[in-house]
Amino acid sequence: MEEHALRVAGERGDYFSNSVTSMPLRVTIVVVWTIAALPVASRAALLDMFRAEYPDAAARLNAAYSHVSIRTTEKRWNENGNFLWSESSEYLREGDLVRHVQTILRSNYADMPDGTVRSIGGSTEKFFNIRKRPGQNQFVFTDFGPKSRDDFAFKVETECVPLFAPCYGDGADIAEFVHKPNVKLVSARAMTLDGADVVEIVADSPSLEGLHVPVHLYFLPRSWAFAGWTATVGTIQTERDPHQVIELRIAYTGGDPLKLKSIHRWGAMTGDPQRRSERIISVDSIQFEPIPKREFTLAALGVEEPTIPSKRRNVLWFFAINGIILIALLGGVWFHVLSRRRARTVRPPPHAAQ
Repeated sequence: MEEHALRVAGERGDYFSNSVTSMPLRVTIVVVWTIAALPVASRAALLDMFRAEYPDAAARLNAAYSHVSIRTTEKRWNENGNFLWSESSEYLREGDLVRHVQTILRSNYADMPDGTVRSIGGSTEKFFNIRKRPGQNQFVFTDFGPKSRDDFAFKVETECVPLFAPCYGDGADIAEFVHKPNVKLVSARAMTLDGADVVEIVADSPSLEGLHVPVHLYFLPRSWAFAGWTATVGTIQTERDPHQVIELRIAYTGGDPLKLKSIHRWGAMTGDPQRRSERIISVDSIQFEPIPKREFTLAALGVEEPTIPSKRRNVLWFFAINGIILIALLGGVWFHVLSRRRARTVRPPPHAAQ
């Protein structure tokens, strides 16, 4: 019942409501009329403003969220709308160092039973992904070791959503997306979304099939903090074909980009909107302060690091094994040459007298 009530609230938009929704009806009508009546030049100026200001604004937001700790309560549903689990999570970020500790509170998912603890993070030199189910005394390693910068970034940006929410959507850097050569920014307008004032930027992102697929991006005014999107995903041949639409809403208390409030993501097929995957993240606390680097190690979780071969040892083994193979090949070639020489020096016996 609790999850159902929360989902219904999210669908109504009450989950993100603020004082704007309590305005008298006539004031709301005036505001909507004013926005709709904005001249084309004003909307064009708003789009130009976004183009000019967003790169620096995104850099400032990313810098602010580079030293942060966030605690959340989360709920998830699968693509059929069935409840998966609820969890409490802690997210830490200090520059390029990241850590997420996830504790399952209640679960209908067999692979993540109640009480499961999972942690992911570390650094490019020592990335870790560990998990401990109820009854287990020690964490089990799913992954450990060095990662390339791109691989590490992809993993933490998709796993640690709240840490990157003001600048990223589903692991995609919004600043990079809007500057892609094949992405065209079409229009901009001020609007109200789920009770919050936002600026909508419509981007034209061509699909592999050549269709022009609009992506609606939402930002807070002035700070340009990312507030979500409406995006079509998957392969479609025509615009009438059933396709999946991903909705992402990022709410901030009082429109303050440093007061992250919630993240709500859901996806549904156009032909069956009742069946949808969903994730709701409610922020319980957020603090901006430097975090000691030791917090991003396995030792901080009471876990001993597994032994991994050093690069020097790997190089020595590489040369040793390849040296043995080379010697064996040279020996085989030399033996073959000697055999042919011996065959040439042996003369046939004289013919017997007739």
